[in-house]
Amino acid sequence: MEATCPAGILSGTLFQSLTLDPNTPGTAGTIAFDSEAVGQFATLTLQLSIPAGDVNERISSYTVAGTNTAPFALLGLAVNEVLKDGQPLDIGIVFAPTTSGTANMILTLNLTPNGGVDPAFNLVLTGNAVTTVPEPTACVALGLGLATLAWAARRKNRRSVPGRT
Repeated sequence: MEATCPAGILSGTLFQSLTLDPNTPGTAGTIAFDSEAVGQFATLTLQLSIPAGDVNERISSYTVAGTNTAPFALLGLAVNEVLKDGQPLDIGIVFAPTTSGTANMILTLNLTPNGGVDPAFNLVLTGNAVTTVPEPTACVALGLGLATLAWAARRKNRRSVPGRT
């Protein structure tokens, strides 16, 4: 599973579904967020489910690892949540960088089935934070505004000199 998240606000949230099959643990997928401006955020709703006909699976624990995991936030993920056949669990993932650079996180979900081995699933999250540069038109408008202020100040100063009209 690989998903690309559009930069945006909650109304532009991308939706991704993931089935955690206890018979095939390991890397469950990768989610790569688009480049996001520092101070902005992108969101993703991840829907976790188990294969049809499977017995209930409980999230016994989860861990987070990686370099620069701070820009990522997990919403709605809790230990002891139960995944039931036909009842998926929605988790929110937010990528909100505060500094420029690359961020990555590995989310490991450990499931405890009703009997059997406890499978672990890894979900790799990546994102790139960029610093935005003002548009050239904004710079031109600012420059014209400053030039107008400077001209007005000079004109005022010239009129205040004695003997000038």
